[in-house]
Amino acid sequence: MAEIMAPKIVTVEEAEAHLRELIDLAEQGEEVVIAYEDQPKVKLVPIRPALQKRVFGQQHILREYAQSKLTPAAITEAIRLAKEAIVSAASVVSSSL
Repeated sequence: MAEIMAPKIVTVEEAEAHLRELIDLAEQGEEVVIAYEDQPKVKLVPIRPALQKRVFGQQHILREYAQSKLTPAAITEAIRLAKEAIVSAASVVSSSL
């Protein structure tokens, strides 16, 4: 059975004195709550980088760029064409159903 850990609750004064340590705890996944007047008010949560949207064939295009030194404009155009091809293929498939 997974162990449920209680959040670390600190006062505003404690948070001011130990902010760096609390940030480290939050980054490590520990729930850190800051209370004011004996009431939980905020939770420290690490910011996660946004996941990059995957584009079909993106790795292939990036490899081609690395090998042949395609310009960024050429890569953008290749991605646009790939997206158009996917949309076109999807419409053909959906119209045949």
